[in-house]
Amino acid sequence: MAREPLPAQAENMIKAARTAGRAGVVADDITYLTGIAPRTFRRWCEEHAGAFR
Repeated sequence: MAREPLPAQAENMIKAARTAGRAGVVADDITYLTGIAPRTFRRWCEEHAGAFR
């Protein structure tokens, strides 16, 4: 059985989350486990943009 490329797997996971109504769910798991508030995806992209240039 051939594996899907990672981007396709990620896209399928996002579609499944949206279909299930969970795409906008925010949990406190990261804060609970690390004691540090999670960053938004936008903030992560802004902080790491240089790595993709």
